[in-house]
Amino acid sequence: MKRIILISAVFVLFSHAEEVEKKEEKVVRGHVFAWPFSEVEKMQPRGGTSRGQEVVLDGKPSDHWESLQKKV
Repeated sequence: MKRIILISAVFVLFSHAEEVEKKEEKVVRGHVFAWPFSEVEKMQPRGGTSRGQEVVLDGKPSDHWESLQKKV
C-alpha cells in the first residue's frame, strides 16, 4: 500500500513539473515602448526607418575637452 502511495505521489509531482515547464512565458526579443493594448508576443519592434544627416567626425579634440583633461 505504501508503494502505491509513493508511486502516486511521484507521478503527481512529475506531472506538475511538466505543467510548470509548459506555462513558461515566451521570451520576447526587443523592447516596444507602447501602451500594452495587445499581447506582448504580438507587439514586436518594427525597426528604424528614419534617416538623418550624414555624420562627419571631427578628429581634433575640442578646447573644452582639452581643458577637462588638464584638470585631471
